[in-house]
Amino acid sequence: MKVLLSLLIGFCIVFFSVSNLHSENNEVAVVNFINESNNRWDWIDNALCYTLTDNLRFVKNLSVSKQKDIRRIINFYSKNNFFNKKENYFLFGKRIRVKYLIFGKYKILNDDTLIVNISILNTDTRRVIDNFTIEEFLDDITEQIDVITKKLSSTIIKHISVSNVSFDKESFARYIKNNPKNMHSLYYFTMAWDKFIYESNFDVIKYCLIALKHSPDDLNTLFLLAKAHFKRGEYSISLHYNKKIFLLSKKWSLRQYFSEASFDIAFLYNQSGKYKKSLDLYHKILDLSKEFNDQLLVAQTHNLIGKLYMLKSEYNKIYPYYYHALQIFSTLKNERGESHTLSLIGSLFYTKGLHKKAMNYYVMALKINQSKALQENILNNYILIGTLEKAKGKYQESINWYSRALKLAKKMNLKMTCAIAYQNLSSTYDSLGNYEKANKYLELAIDTQKSTGSLKRLAESYSQQGLLYYNKSDYKNSLSAHKLAMEINLKLDLKRALAKDYTNIGLIYSVNGNYDEALNHYHKALKIRKQLDDRIGIALTNNSFAMVFLNRDNNFQRAISIYQNSLKTMIEIDYQEGIAISYWMLGMIYEKMKQLDEAVKYYKKSRDVFTEIENPNSKNLQTIIENIIKK
Repeated sequence: MKVLLSLLIGFCIVFFSVSNLHSENNEVAVVNFINESNNRWDWIDNALCYTLTDNLRFVKNLSVSKQKDIRRIINFYSKNNFFNKKENYFLFGKRIRVKYLIFGKYKILNDDTLIVNISILNTDTRRVIDNFTIEEFLDDITEQIDVITKKLSSTIIKHISVSNVSFDKESFARYIKNNPKNMHSLYYFTMAWDKFIYESNFDVIKYCLIALKHSPDDLNTLFLLAKAHFKRGEYSISLHYNKKIFLLSKKWSLRQYFSEASFDIAFLYNQSGKYKKSLDLYHKILDLSKEFNDQLLVAQTHNLIGKLYMLKSEYNKIYPYYYHALQIFSTLKNERGESHTLSLIGSLFYTKGLHKKAMNYYVMALKINQSKALQENILNNYILIGTLEKAKGKYQESINWYSRALKLAKKMNLKMTCAIAYQNLSSTYDSLGNYEKANKYLELAIDTQKSTGSLKRLAESYSQQGLLYYNKSDYKNSLSAHKLAMEINLKLDLKRALAKDYTNIGLIYSVNGNYDEALNHYHKALKIRKQLDDRIGIALTNNSFAMVFLNRDNNFQRAISIYQNSLKTMIEIDYQEGIAISYWMLGMIYEKMKQLDEAVKYYKKSRDVFTEIENPNSKNLQTIIENIIKK
């Protein structure tokens, strides 16, 4: 019975990939600036890179995600003195697949004069198409740097504004006019961006807030701030900053900021169950993309609509959106988008319990990511495949994939991703009954999450710790851990996670015979899941009620009625694991009623579904069936 209760807890946890996919730039990149002065000015090379990249956000399809990739590659090559030879810049341009490459050298004279020399390369022809120099007096870091960045960006635009690189010049002018950067704001924004690349979100927030004091309406700083709060699970704060970005970008007609803020606001609405508001925003973005004939934006939006229906468990509506997005990305030869969409389709099949199909799509995505060295996407694939192998009962394979993810995350200095790998390794060792290793990895996850300020992830680890204690029959510590998770989720108003907490706490009370408290917590969970229109969650919570009616009241008929309704829901949405568990529970009830033929019928149905989706519970069901037949 305890194994079955653990399964019920497990079915309350559904993993989704929520990382947003942004456009990628295949046309132009700001690469690197080499400091020829003393170390006191080291931060300016990053500042110039980031400032130029920010001011060139209106280059066709430029994005934050692509900038992060480029910065990581630059950091790697810089350590090997790769950029000491000019010919290597052409190789670098080919490596990151851009037509134009911008790089430079700078030095600070004793009188605080900044001299920047810029070269613009055409990586197709391997020619330098322009060299120019900008010279400005810094005045002890108080002089506005706006003049420098405006000169640099304007000159670059003049030289590479050709038919296949589209700049929104009017938006660019508005952005520069309304967001003059001084050295203080630029310094702190640079520090924030550096921390953002390595997922140190507490520091990102600290530096962004200082930068905003010097430049209150800078959209790039607001964008980083919203992202950092989002990563920490502080959705209401993230929503506040995204709404500010939305209003400013609308006021200044900055289309790319407008669409990105809309994406994030819509996703945040999804978290609170405001699906209609979210869907309205997606349709506005689709109208915008048609107006500007932006197929990339169409593909991104289709993926996000698919994710919305995933949250609502309306699986039969999802695939057409993902498939359409995949076709567009393929036509555009956008490997990042293509691999991301393949992973989403894989996650859809995984959630439905169709493990073979899920693995096919995960492997296709991984091959693309490995061929293009998209490291963060590779990390995500490792974790997805590890989770799939765990669901199939192939625990050692799962551990191998999670270990590969952990090794790569450590190499890239991604602390939050390390914590995710620790969590997954802990869960797998828990499934193996190796509680010592499971606890070791979970403690590492908790320590990492505390250091990064990732409250949402910390709550997930406390919830997982509750499951770990539960599996050891340590119900007192299990309850304490779940309550710690609940406190954080209440603070962050994470409704979906709260429903899971209430269900898990209710289960512990139920196991201890405190049925009134169990029902109280199940009612709280059911109320939230109804607000979220979470059909799977509603069915699973009703199943928890059925267990109380069964164990407390011996009310078999009421329990059967609930599980039959749950089964109907699972079949309607084609949720294979849910179908299997419903059959299992119905078999168990009929076995308790001594109706063994009926029990065997449902056990066989459950076994067959588990076998089809390669779930190891098929073996447990076969053993149960054989034991009944022997009687």
